[in-house]
Amino acid sequence: KGLLSSDLVMADLVKVTGIANAIFIAGSCALLADGSVWCWGDNSRGQRGDGSTSTSENLVPTRVLHVTNATFLSSASGNSCAVLMEGEVKCWGSDNDNGQHGDGSSTSYNLAPDTVFNITSAIKVAQSWGHTCALLFDRSMWCWGVNWDGRLGNSFESSQSNTPVRVSGVNNVTDIAVGSSHTCALTHEASVWCWGTNSWGALGDGSTNSSRIPSRVNITAAKSIAAAGDRTCAVLMDSTV
Repeated sequence: KGLLSSDLVMADLVKVTGIANAIFIAGSCALLADGSVWCWGDNSRGQRGDGSTSTSENLVPTRVLHVTNATFLSSASGNSCAVLMEGEVKCWGSDNDNGQHGDGSSTSYNLAPDTVFNITSAIKVAQSWGHTCALLFDRSMWCWGVNWDGRLGNSFESSQSNTPVRVSGVNNVTDIAVGSSHTCALTHEASVWCWGTNSWGALGDGSTNSSRIPSRVNITAAKSIAAAGDRTCAVLMDSTV
């Protein structure tokens, strides 16, 4: 609200209890150097991944079950996923009614992490409230969950997929980004491709037409991408955004 950095004081900051050696955070979860994941906060729909819906210990982090040797962590709208060193992906949390956890089911939520079907070499995962995507070691991209407006990127018209489907037409992917209703990929050639809902121009192709298959963004020489809500950004090689 217009405060300068000099107006901020350390009293505004609160140290998370019991968390040490954290190397990455996503939402209200932390990935520690030992590969464990710890979450805190609302747990009414299993967001903490500790096998319960207990709210009695929300004030301190609890360890997520069945997640060891994690290397990457993603969280959005009460859903969380972790990539394990072995290349598997495990997901847990508040929404799975559209297959967001990728385990083949559509139960309303999972109290403890479930293993995503047929993903064995993931290096990164990204998600929104409705769908999740993984980047694999072979630089292919796979997505699961809600498929409204084709946000899974494989051209089929089903409203959802409870298991991962491969994104069509994009290879050599180096980074991925997931918005609320669209998805993007950065390739080794420094091009960016997006698909899904485009009502507000999130696909960056000069139109407002949604696309069920990847559409190339009107930029070149990108080195990183990010997506949130119905917008997308890229950092270019010349450091412009």
